[in-house]
Amino acid sequence: MRIVYHPDSATMSDYALGQWLSATLAAIDNPPAPGIALDLGNPDYPWSFEPEYLADDRETSGGKCFSRIRATRLQGMLNMSAVHSGELPAWRGWYAATLGFRRPFALRLPELTVLGAVAPVKKFPLALVSLEEWAGQINVVEWL
Repeated sequence: MRIVYHPDSATMSDYALGQWLSATLAAIDNPPAPGIALDLGNPDYPWSFEPEYLADDRETSGGKCFSRIRATRLQGMLNMSAVHSGELPAWRGWYAATLGFRRPFALRLPELTVLGAVAPVKKFPLALVSLEEWAGQINVVEWL
């Protein structure tokens, strides 16, 4: 799994960050400066990224149904296990720079095209499960 994020994304405007992310998605193997690239281990199987349809679903008082699709985005859950303690500074830097993964970053997974994503979490997603080994889950949503 490859993650690329901007170290100053917390203080950047949405427009500037969007411009930087667009350039990064086009060249994730050689991200534009000052992007920070992390090559983290792949998530555990099973994992999936499937479309989520954001829609307005309504029913009138007469019983007629109405649905309007507003957007479609990819969404999935990454289960990470066996993250070594040596990788923790990279995870914490990524977490802090993106305000708990709330600011967009570039993500490339095996068998998945590159996408801009956010994964808003309230607390740091990894927990110590054994000596020098961390594990956790991240819900990732495509950034629209």
